[in-house]
Amino acid sequence: VTDFEPVHPLVSATSAQSLSEALRDRVQRQSTLRLVPEGALKFEARVVGWEVRPINVQGDETAGANRISVSVVLVYTNTLDPSLSMERTFSRYVDLPSSQDVFAAEEALVEELGELLSQDMFNATLGNW
Repeated sequence: VTDFEPVHPLVSATSAQSLSEALRDRVQRQSTLRLVPEGALKFEARVVGWEVRPINVQGDETAGANRISVSVVLVYTNTLDPSLSMERTFSRYVDLPSSQDVFAAEEALVEELGELLSQDMFNATLGNW
């Protein structure tokens, strides 16, 4: 699992690193596979989307919450069975009350998004392992 590349301008290198660590942890926790530099399976990803949008707009035109969405393009290469290799975009979001600052909560948001995205990526690539 290589480090995710932060392509979108709002994605920090730290956030991209946290997302790649979430996938590494998931692979180690939910499979018998070991992480090695040059393995039979390879995960490469680019963080291509990071969006904050107001949701639940109230009568006074203030947002009740903000929705933080992240999109990751995963390139999965399986040298044992190339027919299982793929490139696919995964997107997830979390909602944050508008009373909380998005940047102050970024670490917790990225951790939650990493859990969600890593589960989706694991299921799509190794779910039948």
